Amino acid sequence: MSKFSAALIFYLFLAISTSWAVDNREYKNFQFLSDEEAGDIAFELEEVLLLKAPVQDFLSVEKEQSILLEQCKQANAMLVFNQNEELFINTCTNALINGAIDAGYILGHQLMVGQWITPDLTRSILLLENASNAGSRSAKRSLISYYVNPLMPFNDKAKALKLAKELSISGLKWDQYILANLQASMDSNSSAKIGFNTLIKLANEGYKSAVMSAALVKIKKGPLQDIKGAKRIFENSDIKSDRNLIIIEILIDIMENRLASARNRLEKCYTINSACSNLYFNFLTKGIGGNKDLWEANDILERGYRKWPEIMAHNYAWYKATAHESPIFNPKAAFLALSNIPEYKKNFPAVLDTIAAIYAANDKFELAQTFQKRAIKKIQHKGLGNIFDNLELRLTRYQNKQRWKEPEEKNKFIEKIKNFNNLNETELELTSL
Repeated sequence: MSKFSAALIFYLFLAISTSWAVDNREYKNFQFLSDEEAGDIAFELEEVLLLKAPVQDFLSVEKEQSILLEQCKQANAMLVFNQNEELFINTCTNALINGAIDAGYILGHQLMVGQWITPDLTRSILLLENASNAGSRSAKRSLISYYVNPLMPFNDKAKALKLAKELSISGLKWDQYILANLQASMDSNSSAKIGFNTLIKLANEGYKSAVMSAALVKIKKGPLQDIKGAKRIFENSDIKSDRNLIIIEILIDIMENRLASARNRLEKCYTINSACSNLYFNFLTKGIGGNKDLWEANDILERGYRKWPEIMAHNYAWYKATAHESPIFNPKAAFLALSNIPEYKKNFPAVLDTIAAIYAANDKFELAQTFQKRAIKKIQHKGLGNIFDNLELRLTRYQNKQRWKEPEEKNKFIEKIKNFNNLNETELELTSL
């Protein structure tokens, strides 16, 4: 799909936060458990503790550097209002040159995310690695996310693990949690057990997300996969009291090929959970766990667009232009949706790619080629891997007077779900499939 970051495809359908909700349930005081015993964990929390990444965890600097760093932060914050890419880059580069190391993190992270400026992963990674080597903890955390993000063109768990070990020395629970997730997701049985046991320890301290990760370890493909064990984790829990946890039951269904059951669960949670939204839309359009229901899928898409026309316009236009058949395929609706995409975004590679697809869907292949070439030029030599290849593939289609159609292979889609790998951002990974 035409995406340059792990954007949540249907994140605006959320009626509540996807972060762990605090409740007043009792918490079972379990001991440091063995692999088998860990399956008896239940979500009965007396006090739910939240694991959160440190905010503004910047290195100490001199007064002059502090002023420059603050200017960089302000320029970054103003991007949402002015989209002044040049001012932001120049301000943060100046701060970095003058010794404000974390300006490299701010600049590198924004170039990676590409939310308000054109993404440049090649430059982003260089900036983040330099800042990381100079001691920036924020840069290390950003690099870890990059190295394990399945949407990024370059993954390196070994590098991520090295950085996570460096950060875990600080004693922060968040860094211990990230390290444990990485260890638990490794193919090595010994490493996976170390990570899993740390997750159990954190869960015993009251961190609910650590229990979630422990269950995911038992579900995902790897040395510790044990679906029955994952089920036992929820044996005594009240799933209905925290509907975000339904994603665990959905994954278990899919792992056991009970796709009709998974589809029924998705129907109940797609309005409150971004991962459910994306999975349900794909189940409906691909005919997974039942017949295709393009009308229901289209209704989901239309409702989101009517409620948030400007924010949903890009994804709405993409689906309307690249779907295989009606009612989702609607080239005129895709073209009309362009008016709701903010003008400054129309120069972003992802949007140029979508505009090209829209023109191709409307049989205007010369214009499709023009916009696709602009998108390709913007991301050439930016380290975007398969994303760049896909843009070139679409250009070839337009040159052959063919529109682009999103792949519909349902078996491949199910395999993608079964091969989820990110324990810390599982919902984000599932949302972005």
